[in-house]
Amino acid sequence: MPITKNYLKIQPYKQTTTEVVERLKNLILNNECEILNIDLGNFNFIDACKVIAPISAYHFTKYKNGKLNFFVKDETVKKILQPMLLKNVSLETHEEESLKVSRLG
Repeated sequence: MPITKNYLKIQPYKQTTTEVVERLKNLILNNECEILNIDLGNFNFIDACKVIAPISAYHFTKYKNGKLNFFVKDETVKKILQPMLLKNVSLETHEEESLKVSRLG
């Protein structure tokens, strides 16, 4: 998974969630990525949970003041996951990101 400005877009159909978690753990372990943006917009709710929960905990152990920004499929996924997350995680939807870009333009 190449890092482009600490932004990763992950495609669920190319790998299992277990493989995604292992790759992200290795990326965090072997790189400086205190701030990391991970796009899980193509993941369903269950698979997003399977990635976000362990990766946020793993990232927090290395970077106590770090930040993980996950992009998720929609507001429903965001609302369900948000209360369960560590302080190092923020969730955004693609709709929110589109609004930010259109306001800038």
